[in-house]
Amino acid sequence: LVVSPTSLTVAETSGTGTVDVSLKTQPTNDVTIKATIVNNQPVASEANAEIAGADTLTFTSSNWDTPQQITVRGIDDIYAGDDNCQLKLTIQSGSDPDYVSVPPKTVNVTVTSDELATINASPAGITVAENAGTGTLFL
Repeated sequence: LVVSPTSLTVAETSGTGTVDVSLKTQPTNDVTIKATIVNNQPVASEANAEIAGADTLTFTSSNWDTPQQITVRGIDDIYAGDDNCQLKLTIQSGSDPDYVSVPPKTVNVTVTSDELATINASPAGITVAENAGTGTLFL
């Protein structure tokens, strides 16, 4: 597989980026490639990117060297800090026998965060007596 770029950065709030995919050699039979996102989040249900549009590419003996695109879109979360995941490109069974054994290719994806790390204090202010006054502030 020919994949470009090998890494991608997208914005968290619906930012998108594309990856071009083509084959190195002309196949005898069709080659089908499935794109999936492999999530690196500590909470498995907290996705940080998704495939936008088609997640399957089909190459034939006539279009094998023409790049086709997979689009990755960032997903907004509530956490500060960038997220990382991979776009995994896997050749599907039933494809050209010369390609079925080709291992999956991955593209590293960075999803840039739009949240800022903050500290919330409650109450917003405290008034204390000048000599030995006390107050409590919760963070």
